[in-house]
Amino acid sequence: CSTGRMGVPIRAEQPVATTPATTNPATPPPQDAPPLAPEPPKFKKWDAVWSTIQSDPASVAWDDHLRVCALKYRFRRYDELFRCVDLFDRQVRESSGHLRGTGLGDAKTLATYSSVWTDWMRAGAYAELGAPAEALNRAEAGWNALPEQLRDPSRIYRVGFSMRPVWRQDEREFMRFVGLSRELAGGYPWALRNDFVIEVGQSTALQGRDNPAALDMRPETITMDLAAERALALARIGQAERARKALAELRNWGGQEFSRGMVLRTRYTPFKDQAEILSIGALFALKDDTQVIAAYRDAAADLNQQRHEMDIRAGWRTFFNVGTLGLGSLMTFKFDARVFATALEDVSNALIYAQSLSRVGETDEARSMLDTILKLPEVRDMGSLYWAALYERGTIALKDGQRDRAVTFLKASVEAIERTRSTISYEAAKIGFAGDKQTVYAALVGAYAETRDWNNAFLIAERAKARALVDLLAQERNLGAPAGADQKVRELLASASTNDSAVGLPVNEDSVRGLSIAASSRTDLAAVAPEAASLVSVQSVPISAIAARLKSDDTLVDYYRVGDDLYAFVLKGTVVEGVKLSAKGLDEEVRAFRSSIEARAPDAAARGRPLYDRLIRPLQAKLRGTELTISPHGVLHYLPFAALSDGNQYLIDRYSVRLIPSAGTLVYLKTDRPTKVGKVLALGNPDLGNPKYDLPNAEIEAEHVAQMFPSSRALVRKEASKTAIKTLGGGFSILHFATHGTFNTDSPLASGLYLAKGSETDGLLTVSDLYTLNLDTTLVTLSACETALGKVANGDDVIGLTRGFLYAGARSIVASLWEVDDAATEELMLSFYKNLKDHTSRDALRLAQIETRSKYPHPTLWSAFQIVGQAD
Repeated sequence: CSTGRMGVPIRAEQPVATTPATTNPATPPPQDAPPLAPEPPKFKKWDAVWSTIQSDPASVAWDDHLRVCALKYRFRRYDELFRCVDLFDRQVRESSGHLRGTGLGDAKTLATYSSVWTDWMRAGAYAELGAPAEALNRAEAGWNALPEQLRDPSRIYRVGFSMRPVWRQDEREFMRFVGLSRELAGGYPWALRNDFVIEVGQSTALQGRDNPAALDMRPETITMDLAAERALALARIGQAERARKALAELRNWGGQEFSRGMVLRTRYTPFKDQAEILSIGALFALKDDTQVIAAYRDAAADLNQQRHEMDIRAGWRTFFNVGTLGLGSLMTFKFDARVFATALEDVSNALIYAQSLSRVGETDEARSMLDTILKLPEVRDMGSLYWAALYERGTIALKDGQRDRAVTFLKASVEAIERTRSTISYEAAKIGFAGDKQTVYAALVGAYAETRDWNNAFLIAERAKARALVDLLAQERNLGAPAGADQKVRELLASASTNDSAVGLPVNEDSVRGLSIAASSRTDLAAVAPEAASLVSVQSVPISAIAARLKSDDTLVDYYRVGDDLYAFVLKGTVVEGVKLSAKGLDEEVRAFRSSIEARAPDAAARGRPLYDRLIRPLQAKLRGTELTISPHGVLHYLPFAALSDGNQYLIDRYSVRLIPSAGTLVYLKTDRPTKVGKVLALGNPDLGNPKYDLPNAEIEAEHVAQMFPSSRALVRKEASKTAIKTLGGGFSILHFATHGTFNTDSPLASGLYLAKGSETDGLLTVSDLYTLNLDTTLVTLSACETALGKVANGDDVIGLTRGFLYAGARSIVASLWEVDDAATEELMLSFYKNLKDHTSRDALRLAQIETRSKYPHPTLWSAFQIVGQAD
């Protein structure tokens, strides 16, 4: 859940909305952004304050500055949030002139505790943006900056109203912080008396929400929130013991008892329900479903009991209806985006509860809760929460044996995913309670495959691979237009690739318009430049279009893994034939094969036999011709297909093999041959500033390759620079890199080739760089280490250097899977270029591998390289 923004638990049996669903909950409307009405005019005031903060932050009062930051936090405008809190922190450090004091605190107190607020907001933002380690750092910093009394609530409150206690100096400091925090939250006159009596039973409409963001910023809530953020982040990074300790600190607040009543005193725990709700995110991440269910039910029971016990005032009723998503009763009010923001947290908590119910086998209640959620008209506008609810409901339908109904829900979930922009994921991503988007695609592929609907199974598998690319590139802000793009395409791409961390929730006409423009641009871009559109949205490529890019003697095999099942889709003409294979033990088998190859084990070739029997032999009768095009999935991206043996022959003895990231990539591959002044630009043994990284043979290799072709050039040592590629690379038909490469699993866009710096501050040519270049080349050869590797998470499309070079305009890429032998590589490369004069690039590589194998028979010395792309 999104801590600090808690509403009230949804109950499946309660009438949570008075407006009935007007469409089938499994049929989403064709909208791209939440159709929220504009915020009331008072928001214009805060837009003006934000403008002032950016130009002259010292002129803005501290509380107004932080209220603007809270707005950015509330509506997920995270780029602006980080800028806002950074400016605030800088002002606190550099100046106290604008940090006006109050009757309860002063600038010194504010400087001491300001990071409580700023790190609290940063922690929540990083959690939703999928950065748990950074979220933990910020949450820990905010927690440590809290007054000690807040970390130990038993020290705060005093029993008795007749006498005013005498505060110690450290307690006075604490009171100053509380005063500042409550002023920021909106002000509580009754709670600011010196005896610090808090009437928690007062109208909940005033619980810290009397501020522009309607955000609970009371010190108690922020403290509980920071504890919850710490627990959640620790659970996400696998530190369960520390996570449970943080949960215990959160529950200290929930268990804190107070007395009320002047004559007949009763004990009560006003923060119990809030602590319970805030704990369920971390409990879910810890897979403690029983505790999730108990916490949710306890909070729901207590808060619904209060309905009957408390005097419900009009203002309180309004807030309570917001908290329970009773939005129908609010239609007499001006629609406020803050209502929608609060509703997000409530739906998130309900979804977590529903999945926990499903995990423990309480399917009936889980189904009822999900049906309740999906009947809410508002939920369709909740991005990932909507697709996650549809997915969960689809999985229950599968358990119920309702396959057709399951397909309906899962299809709707996929469609909702593809309407939702990539990076902003609201509450669902913070917990990851659907696994991730790939889980939805996999479930739908499996459902289609079970009914032998191979065409649809294949198309959904392709959309899954496309989705992985879109999600990864969502963080790339400077996508370059493809080769030959005109000004219209460039403008559409710039508009279509608007990043969600900058957009957030649309809260006014301008932001709604901005999302509409981005959605429209993606549609227009798909019509005029589908390759560029494929980077910012999922493009459905028809089977007929894929088939048209295959020659008659070329068979496409597209692998897709779903749990312990591996589907091999074989495309023959426009008909897809599917084969269900076993994926049990596949990871270990590939890992063992790779390890034996890289260790040069004598039995390495024999280790490939089981993989041949698993992956190729069951398809043998369906393979036609002498060419094989393979689209791997998951761990298969790390497999040297050329080295698979049936015991008598290697795969390349029978087929000329090429690889592609996905079958849909075929449609975007360029088929023309660009006319270039230069033939080969070969870069070898760049000067990396350390002799231990020198590659003498790579330098010889680059020079020999350049000598084989007219109008070619070799750049070595300091000349083999990143700058040279940017300035000269577009003038040659072939680019050859003989250098070191790096593969960054955690940040695949940071993978790259090490080159000399030249005029660049960094000589690493990264994947991210490639998406901004226009090279337009026939062939790129990466004679480096691990250059074909890319990120494989949940079996998604590998986003390595090969995919980057394809987008930069390369027709084909030759790249290695592991650290290659210097001498054997030189031999193979010279043979490859010699054969390239009379053969296609895929055949030239095949012949080079066979020739090199005669001199260097071990697979590690000849099978590392594979060709990706057009390969003609």
